[in-house]
Amino acid sequence: MQITLDLYALLFIIVTTAIAAVYCVDSWRKRTSGYIIPLVLSVITVYCVLLLLQPGSAQFYTQLSLGAGIAIISTILAAFYITRPMAFLPVMALLIAASLLYILTYPGSMLFAGMFGIGTMYGLTYRSIRNRSSPLKLVKKRKSTEVNRDLIHILLGIILVAVLFSTGFTRATEIIFGLILLGYIANNILSTNRLIGIYKRILPLERSNVVYGAGAMHLAAGAALIIGFIPNFNFAMFGIIALFFADPIATIVGLNLSRAKIPFNREKTVAGSLAFFAVAAVLGYPFVGIYSISFGIILAIIESLNILIDDNIRVGVVTVLLYALISL
Repeated sequence: MQITLDLYALLFIIVTTAIAAVYCVDSWRKRTSGYIIPLVLSVITVYCVLLLLQPGSAQFYTQLSLGAGIAIISTILAAFYITRPMAFLPVMALLIAASLLYILTYPGSMLFAGMFGIGTMYGLTYRSIRNRSSPLKLVKKRKSTEVNRDLIHILLGIILVAVLFSTGFTRATEIIFGLILLGYIANNILSTNRLIGIYKRILPLERSNVVYGAGAMHLAAGAALIIGFIPNFNFAMFGIIALFFADPIATIVGLNLSRAKIPFNREKTVAGSLAFFAVAAVLGYPFVGIYSISFGIILAIIESLNILIDDNIRVGVVTVLLYALISL
């Protein structure tokens, strides 16, 4: 049976528009109309990205409707992550359906993962800004908690690398995106239903004074941006190395081996930033060659900044921009 994909895309955007309208009205009624801002930014960003990537495409508007819809849903999920448990699963089901529709419409393209990353990035970042404090200052860090979190961070990176090397690149990126959504769902279920045994074991891994699972979602957004907008295996591998290995190793080194702080960010150490650069440059060299040195320096600086945007998202965004720069 032949699927009229343009029609499915139209039906999808109608449903998504209805959900977005309810979201906007609800935000306005509860005097949280600022939550509309990340929604608008997500749509604008998707439109600009597609103009750059697909100029003159015959199916531009179909791709825009699917991409913008995925970004809208992702923004809503991120903005109200955990706070609206009853709405989470049906909206997530719509996101999964939209992703599958995108795969059927554009086989081999991972742009839908990038659109998810865009929406999640804006939704999570707006929540951080709304707290009127940098995530780095908001949290209370404990050395044992940070080290355990970073070890899990590295373990996830090993899993992603194993998937990338064991399957074809397109299939691997689809699997990675599926794992991201699975983790998203698991975090929400654990936090809202308080599954005693599992939740009590996982909770000590979370920092104090933050929304449960927020760190994992920032990491997922950064990973989604990399796999969604970098169709090159070697450069995607470099991005995964920076995000899943250089970043956590920098934290471990900074917490245990040095007290010398970076002048512009007292939450980061010189040794930690040097460790980030070393890991990105050395492990990234087999994949991007001499570029790993300059890119490692750039990402180490970006990761060390003390701004409202989480470092996992910063690393993901800048990695994509670096790939775009060398692809010109």
